[in-house]
Formats: sequence, C-alpha cells, structure tokens
Amino acid sequence: MTDADIDKNWYKDDQFLRQMGELNGREVVANRWKIFKQALEPLLNSENPIKLLDAGCGDGINLPELDRILYEHNPKNLIMGMDLNPVRVARAKNRASGPVLQGSLTNLPFAEEEFDAVLCSHVIEHIPNPELAIDEIVRILKPGGVAIVGVPNEGCLLALLRNQVLQRSILRSTDHVNFFTRSILESLLLNAGLSVNEILTEGFFLPHLRLSNLVSRASLGRKFLKVLGQLFPSQAAGLIAVGRRT
Repeated sequence: MTDADIDKNWYKDDQFLRQMGELNGREVVANRWKIFKQALEPLLNSENPIKLLDAGCGDGINLPELDRILYEHNPKNLIMGMDLNPVRVARAKNRASGPVLQGSLTNLPFAEEEFDAVLCSHVIEHIPNPELAIDEIVRILKPGGVAIVGVPNEGCLLALLRNQVLQRSILRSTDHVNFFTRSILESLLLNAGLSVNEILTEGFFLPHLRLSNLVSRASLGRKFLKVLGQLFPSQAAGLIAVGRRT
C-alpha cells in the first residue's frame, strides 16, 4: 500500500457513516446480515465451537452482528477480523469481541484448515489477483467449511453503461480493479475448489449514481429496485456467493 493510496478518500473514509448513516444503506447491510445468517445455518447446529474470519473486515461493520449470530448458538464461537488497512483495523478493534489482525488476503497469516467459515464481503473487487485471495480462503477453510463472497455486479450491462458511457469519471476515481458478473464470480470459486451452493442478488443496478441515490432514498423506490432485481437478476446491484470446501 503506497502513500498515494493513503491520501485517497476511499482509504480512510468512515465506512460506518457512509453505509449506516442513511436508512437505505442500513437496509442494504441488514439484508446482507440475513443472507450471512442463512449461509451459516448449516454450521450453527454443531456442538463444536465455530471459528469464523471476516476477511477484509474494513471498519468492522459486520463483526458485532456476526458475533450476535454465532454467540446465541454457542458462547464459545470465535469471530476474527482481518484487513490490510491499518486505519480500518484500529476502528474494527473497537467493534470486535475477538481479535482483529492486519494482513493481506493473498497471504493470510493462518494455518491450513483453521476456520469453519470465511466471510469476504466487497473485498476482492479491490484486489489485482482475486484468484490468489480465493485460493487462500480455501486453504484456511476446513473441509465442509463455508465461504461467503460478496461483490458488486459491475460487469453487468447496466454497470458497463454507467462506467463506459454515462459516468466515465468513475473509472478514473474508483479503487475497483475487477468488475464481476455472476458467471465470473462462480467460475472463480469453482476453479479454487469450492462447490457453489447459490449466488444471491442484491437490489438493481441503476446506471447513474445520482439516479440510484435519489430512488433509494424512498421506501417505495427501494421496494421497486428489489422487484427489478428479482425480475432481472443479471442486472442486480450486488452478488453474494455461498460456497463450501469439498
């Protein structure tokens, strides 16, 4: 990570304020939590404690909810966080009940088959070699372990319309280096040795940020986007893949 990266707003902005500061953002995050819980359900009935890693935990927004989900089934369950960005690691530690480490997703500081589950939500679109990141996730997962991988659906037609035609400035300012579709994400996981149980969708990709923000402010607008996403899943705003290590 370079000094130039540190000077950019996306490196040090307040993720909690950005994602949880408005109702539409809170609803998006809350819906993700429901999906995370559903994906983890097969593990929650185990009598043995579960060890989960939030890989690329950012400011730690998901850590308290993961803690709640796992703690209510077994107080001995352990949730860990990890992020490359020391600014975010420091913030995440204030929200975590377990350890939060600084480290790279392409070189995880953990032993093979150490975790029962790994969450990697909106991280690999930032990584030049996502294959290495997924390989590392598989390496640290126990056989039968669950991987939950979320990405923006920025390879879809409407996203390309936004980035290549309507708002080309996004490509000059974004820190995203990968633009996923459902098929690209699924192939990435399958090639790493994960069986893909399902790929769930989030919202609908409106091809302009101002329009998207305007529609998302109203409850009716959010419901409308949800319906559009269900009708046209290939143009969803986000994708969440649930896989298992075979």
